[in-house]
Amino acid sequence: MPQWRTSNHSRPQFSDAKVLTLGVLQGCLGTVTLKQAYAFAVGNLSGAFPHLPNYP
Repeated sequence: MPQWRTSNHSRPQFSDAKVLTLGVLQGCLGTVTLKQAYAFAVGNLSGAFPHLPNYP
């Protein structure tokens, strides 16, 4: 029986819940884009999001 290959992202350090939290944060801050909310999180909430991935 073949062994299945696992993805490199099968256990991400940045969870779906944190992505949703950034989306809610966008609405609470009243920012127009998710990129603006991301920039706010990077500058002010690094303790809450220690493994924040890069935003292209």
